[in-house]
Amino acid sequence: MTTLVIGATGATGRLVVEQLLDRGQSVKAILRVANRQRECCRLSQDKDWPKSQSHRVVCGSARQFDQ
Repeated sequence: MTTLVIGATGATGRLVVEQLLDRGQSVKAILRVANRQRECCRLSQDKDWPKSQSHRVVCGSARQFDQ
């Protein structure tokens, strides 16, 4: 199962992502501002990780959901 974390660069979101990854969970994070990705714990965008990794970062907003 993959857990979606909204607000992953915020104080609470960061802690949630770290705990999920420490437990070996699959994590997907939505970031509103792409350049804040580095603040999001150990997550990287898809292009930097092979598909076998257990986490993903999607940069965008809910308004771009259909794109």
